[in-house]
Amino acid sequence: MQPNALIPSPELEAAIDYQPLIVTPDTRLSTVIALMVKKQGNSSTLPQGEKTSKRQNSCALVMEEKNLLGIFTEKDIIQYTAINSNFKEITVGSVMTKQVITLPLEAFRDIFGPLFLFRRYGIRHLPIIGELGELVGVVTNDSLRDVLQPADFLKLRRVSEVMTTPVLTTDMKTSVLDVVRLMAQHRVSCVVITQNIEDDEGDIRVVPVGIVTERDVVKFQEQQFDLFATPVRKVMSTPLLLLSPEDSLWKAHEEMLRLGVRRLVVSWDWGRGAGIITMTNLLRVLDPIETSGIRDLCERSVIQNDVEKLEHIFQQNNKALNQLRTLLSETEINLKTVAEVMQTMEVSNQSQLQSVLENLQLMQNIVQDLDERSQIANGDNYQNDDADVDNLTLTQKSVKLGQKTNQRKIRRRASR
Repeated sequence: MQPNALIPSPELEAAIDYQPLIVTPDTRLSTVIALMVKKQGNSSTLPQGEKTSKRQNSCALVMEEKNLLGIFTEKDIIQYTAINSNFKEITVGSVMTKQVITLPLEAFRDIFGPLFLFRRYGIRHLPIIGELGELVGVVTNDSLRDVLQPADFLKLRRVSEVMTTPVLTTDMKTSVLDVVRLMAQHRVSCVVITQNIEDDEGDIRVVPVGIVTERDVVKFQEQQFDLFATPVRKVMSTPLLLLSPEDSLWKAHEEMLRLGVRRLVVSWDWGRGAGIITMTNLLRVLDPIETSGIRDLCERSVIQNDVEKLEHIFQQNNKALNQLRTLLSETEINLKTVAEVMQTMEVSNQSQLQSVLENLQLMQNIVQDLDERSQIANGDNYQNDDADVDNLTLTQKSVKLGQKTNQRKIRRRASR
């Protein structure tokens, strides 16, 4: 595989789970659920036996000999639990998803391929197929997250930018079966459990106190809970780690890794507002469209700053240029008066007049030069900022020189 800017080749290969859970189509669904709850180990028949994983299986690949027939995921468990909680007589082959989206191993060169397929088809599991059509392994949101080296902009972006809101909630008295039905009806992967709390001012606030996820439902089925009779408060995951909308995506990523979870609850306004941030939200940040948008935004910001800086310099240049033009006009008027008495002036005064004429010519040259540079700037062919500052300094010096020359001339006329 070719290396990529975000994940080097060895780490990218580590995103492939070489020992996925593999079952035959006639396997009882209850058995499949029990295997999914266990950590990965010897359930795979793939040849890469030395590459093991400690992740919990979030899917089962249904195979017959070397043929991939279908896939069964935690999302499927939610759907079938909502309509039938008795899985003892059901085989996985009768409820599996038969149209499986796969990715050739040779096409798995960066994270963008899986991310694109995840987003397009609304999936979280992607079997990897070899050159001969054989199953190599599976890439999941979990496995990508584990090898992901987050880019710097994860530290700059906020949870509020990608979180999902509003959140599906229910109170602690709701039965587990009703919670599962809510998840199936709204096609969500979790439900936040809330509690009514009276604050110091006597107002009732609904605050998040727990959560039930797809993975929890898998465990409930494996342990054969009475889902209808069990209130959700007895089995929900609690206490919650609550993020703030102002927290960085980097913090969300770190906390998910530390806790080994795929979603976190976001809370604000003393519990009155709630949201969810998931691993999918984080991975979408790496979508080429998203990263391109961020890059364009940064480039526009830099260009805007440069334009504002140049405009400031041009304004200063134009101000100095206008001062110089005014001084030049005054000097021309004064010289007309001096010319009238030129014939009666002494040689020394004629030398001083010659000096004034030379300074006048210098100022005229500067004005012409600045006009030319302003025309070039207006044509978007800007010189660098240092050159503009140098021009401004030269202009200011010329104005001061003209002012001193006029002062000397005025003193001479006063002495006559």
